[in-house]
Amino acid sequence: MRSDLQTSARSELLLPVVASERCVHAHIGNASCRACVDACPRGAWVIDEHMLGIDEGKCDGCDLCVAACPQGAIQARLFPALETADQGGVAFAACEHAGLAQRGEGAVACLHALGTADLLRLYREGARLLVTSRGDCAHCERGGTKPIEVRLEEINRLLASRGLEPLVQRSLDSGAWAEALRHASEGVAARPRDRRAFFRQAISLPKERLEAAIADGAGAFAPPGTLLAGEGADALFPFVPEIAPGRCTWCSACVRLCPHGAIRVEEEVHGEAAFLIEAERCSGCGICADVCEQGAVSVATLSRSGQRRIGLRRERCRACGVDFHVPVSDTAPALLCWVCRKSNHYADLYQVLE
Repeated sequence: MRSDLQTSARSELLLPVVASERCVHAHIGNASCRACVDACPRGAWVIDEHMLGIDEGKCDGCDLCVAACPQGAIQARLFPALETADQGGVAFAACEHAGLAQRGEGAVACLHALGTADLLRLYREGARLLVTSRGDCAHCERGGTKPIEVRLEEINRLLASRGLEPLVQRSLDSGAWAEALRHASEGVAARPRDRRAFFRQAISLPKERLEAAIADGAGAFAPPGTLLAGEGADALFPFVPEIAPGRCTWCSACVRLCPHGAIRVEEEVHGEAAFLIEAERCSGCGICADVCEQGAVSVATLSRSGQRRIGLRRERCRACGVDFHVPVSDTAPALLCWVCRKSNHYADLYQVLE
């Protein structure tokens, strides 16, 4: 029987590492995100109106919450092994229930805990083949809110829309997997993972994504769309913010609260400002939709970016005198700003008597 000290030490090893400042609930109080709660097969994550936390006694370290978190606020403890050769890179990942003789390089808590960003990073580092080994997923109590096969299918749709070759998966039993990893690593050194190597990779990214990629290389979170190279009219993005102009009051709450600048305001150029939507920067966190009182903002998945720029013109509120913006497409003059439209701007002011 384990002592309390041993049990505590094991629990600390299993518990996920959380960067609380990234969590959407640290950004807004009414965040609707329940990704970690929904992904946990043991009900270890708990959330109520006061807090988001984890029941240490229930967590078994499956890391499924890691893949589910749109903000990368929950960080994995184990990573796939990546070996490179002249013909391309091969990534190795084996579930801890696969029956490996010994747990070592390439062993992960669960294959389904490899998220979209994890797989795209492997792809950017050169992996074109993912060799996996697993236990009996059909009878595993962990299940998997989104199987790795579904994630790979989604990623390959993103890659195909850019004319890029796919990331192929091959599944082996534990013995064959270990032997394949041994052969791959014997004559070929593992690809370096230091920051200098990452920066060399980052140079090939489009200029507008370089800043986010370098931040990711330094340990910060970058939305998965910033890890994709190449674009075009048919390119798909993991997440795409969409604004319904007919509902939007142009209050800019989504602009102020978006953690990655996926929605921002371009300052006036030649008398015209604009809302810019950069889908590659969207993490799918949903903050923009949560803060929009008009329900004008939504986030699509695996979609093309139809809106890139929404032209705005400046107006002056006739009630409060404050300048505000409306879409150029709205030809009728806007008399009131969004605040005055919500409030009783006809209310009398108090008269100060001498």
